[in-house]
Amino acid sequence: STALPDVTSSQTISSTASIDNTTKPSINTQNFQTSPLKCYECHSGALGAWQNTLCPPNGNIQGWAAQPLNCHGPCVSMVAKYPKGDVYRTCSTNYYFPLKTPLDGCVEREDGFYCFCSSHFCNNRNMLTKQQQYLK
Repeated sequence: STALPDVTSSQTISSTASIDNTTKPSINTQNFQTSPLKCYECHSGALGAWQNTLCPPNGNIQGWAAQPLNCHGPCVSMVAKYPKGDVYRTCSTNYYFPLKTPLDGCVEREDGFYCFCSSHFCNNRNMLTKQQQYLK
């Protein structure tokens, strides 16, 4: 288990990471300890690997995969570089993230592409474009 990130501080991104600011602004007043977020938790392999049709890379979450998970930090959608192109959706606190965990926005790291968000069921982002880049 990892320590909870400091989600109320301003976001810090290293010079080797890039961020996509296309999501909504940070919610600095969110208290994830007393009011946990409801996030999706599921994953699916890339083309040619095990495919979870209820948790596809395009974010159309259905069935049992749509059951909420209470999270004490932002939700995250992630495309892994290894296994190449696998897509994961869960709580950001399930990952070790050496930088301050952003409340909202995307970060490219050496192990994959992470998109954070801070509203209920927000980690249904379409990850197909990034998945296809990793599969090339």
